[in-house]
Amino acid sequence: MDFEVLQLFVDALWVIKPGAKSTEDFRHMQEEIATRTGLGINLDGVYRWVAFLPSRHDERVPVANRYFGVFKNGEIKVRGIELRRRDTPNWIKEVQMEMIKALAEAYTMEGLQEKAAKAFKIFNTALNDLRTGKVPVEKLVITSRISKNLERYKSPTPAVRAARQLFEQTGKRIGPGQKVRFVYIASTQGVCPWELFIPPNPTKLDQEKYVELLARAASSVLYPFGVETEGLKRWAHTSTIELPLNLERRNEHVRTLYSDVRQRRVGRGVWHPADSGGLASQRECLTR
Repeated sequence: MDFEVLQLFVDALWVIKPGAKSTEDFRHMQEEIATRTGLGINLDGVYRWVAFLPSRHDERVPVANRYFGVFKNGEIKVRGIELRRRDTPNWIKEVQMEMIKALAEAYTMEGLQEKAAKAFKIFNTALNDLRTGKVPVEKLVITSRISKNLERYKSPTPAVRAARQLFEQTGKRIGPGQKVRFVYIASTQGVCPWELFIPPNPTKLDQEKYVELLARAASSVLYPFGVETEGLKRWAHTSTIELPLNLERRNEHVRTLYSDVRQRRVGRGVWHPADSGGLASQRECLTR
């Protein structure tokens, strides 16, 4: 049937077929899979483009549950990145989604170059807002779940340190399965339970920690263009480094389907553009 597998996960399969532009173009494949396996296949949608990201722990390892893409109808789908995590501050979620929406405006590879620059500007504006105290403190709150009794933690996480402070100062105990809210502050303790924080007092916030969180989220969006967390952090401190946002350098920064999928290289995030004609609607996501 001339389909090629882009990526697969436990219960999902992404395939491509040059020239296929509608759900009907993939109907026969759905029926064939159902006939041969006995598994019902639901169509998730046709992607305009999709970007798969490597593992945070090892960029050589491909992971199918870290990706973002845009369907033919303009709907955005994301999995496994910061805005999907419960412990990401709302402000950072908003910035990351705004960056993805900027990329979602692109219909061609040429358009992506322009929109990547726009996404970077969104990051830079957010960085300036953080530096100048324009971000509402309540949007910087982290919410994290405690998994066991506080006494059992030998190497306490920031959430555990916040929970212990809350107990010591108020007597309120956060038990297993319960959530604690806190902010990062510039002190020896490093964190402060939200219940004990006295806003507005942005000068107490650990700006460098929030810069790190912002850079990490922004790099998930810009990684396919060769922009990594450390590069964004250096930009935050110097504003002088050159960021590789030029899509013309595809071999290094925006790898194509046929070089990456067949050779299984995932040194960068992988954009999956069309075989020809830019980002045509040639993406199909099938979920069981």
